Amino acid sequence: MASETYIAKFDEQLWRQCGPALSKIYQANFRSVLETTASKCQFAKKFVHRERPELNDLVAEISFAHAAKSHDLNLQNEDRNTIHCAIDRINSISGKQLSPENVSIATLRDSINLSHRLNQFLEQIAAMDINFHPRLRGYGFLNSCSPDILATHTLIEVKTSAYGFRLQDFRQLFLYQFLAFQNGYDLDRLILVNPRLGYAIFLPAVEFYERVTRKSYQRGLDDVARYLTA
Repeated sequence: MASETYIAKFDEQLWRQCGPALSKIYQANFRSVLETTASKCQFAKKFVHRERPELNDLVAEISFAHAAKSHDLNLQNEDRNTIHCAIDRINSISGKQLSPENVSIATLRDSINLSHRLNQFLEQIAAMDINFHPRLRGYGFLNSCSPDILATHTLIEVKTSAYGFRLQDFRQLFLYQFLAFQNGYDLDRLILVNPRLGYAIFLPAVEFYERVTRKSYQRGLDDVARYLTA
C-alpha cells in the first residue's frame, strides 16, 4: 500500500497515464488549466512571522488541531490537549520523536495566528458541516488517508508553508477527490488554502478532473480505479 503523498511525489506513470495534465512533462499545460478553471482569493495579508523550517509541520498540526477545537471538533481523544494531539499525529506519520518540550511560545503564537486565519477563511466561504481530517477508505494500492477538511460538497486542503502551491499539492487534491467519490462524497469544489499567505485557489471539482484527465468525469475515475488495482 502507498500513501497519497508518496504517489503524488513519485508515481509519474500514474500521472502520465491517468492525469496527463498533472505529469511533470506537461506542466505548461497544467498552468493553462489553472488559468481557465481556477478562481483565486487573497483573503488576508501575508503573515510575516515564521518558526524555524524544521518546526513547520509542528506549527501546522497545532494550528490545525486548534482550529478543530474552536469548532468543537476533536481530532483524537477529547481528553488529550491540542499540543499532545498534534505531536502524536506528527510522530505517527513522520517517525519523528517530538515532545511537548519542542513547543516554544513562538511556536504557539505562530500556530494560533494560523488557526485564527484558517477559521476566518472558513467563515468567509460559509463552509457548512465541517469535518476535520475525515478518514477515507483506500482503494487498490492507494492507502486510506485523511484530507484536511471536508465540508458540504467541498474538499479543502490546507498548506502553511511560506512558498506557493506546488504541483504535488494539486496531485493530492486529485487523489483525495478520487477517494472521496469512492467513499460516497459528492463534491462540487476543491480548495487549496494557505493561511500564512492569506491566499486560496478554488477549483470546480468535475471540470478540474475532466481537464486533468482529458476524459469525461466517470471515465477518468474508472481509469484511475483500474490503475490502482492492476
